[in-house]
Amino acid sequence: ATLKAGHATMTHSLDLALNFVDWFTKRGTAYEHNLNAIDRTLSGMVLADRPRMAPAASEPFRSLRISPP
Repeated sequence: ATLKAGHATMTHSLDLALNFVDWFTKRGTAYEHNLNAIDRTLSGMVLADRPRMAPAASEPFRSLRISPP
């Protein structure tokens, strides 16, 4: 009984994995392209905002000094 239950669980997991591989083979390139485009856009927004954010963000730590022991 336990072996059959484990087999059923593994078969279901394998089916899901194979379905994903089939889906990615058919549509993955477009999906990956869109994901990369969104990532570039968000990175550009963050980098564009960084100069304005950096001084204010580092202000509380300006007075801290790390000295060797």
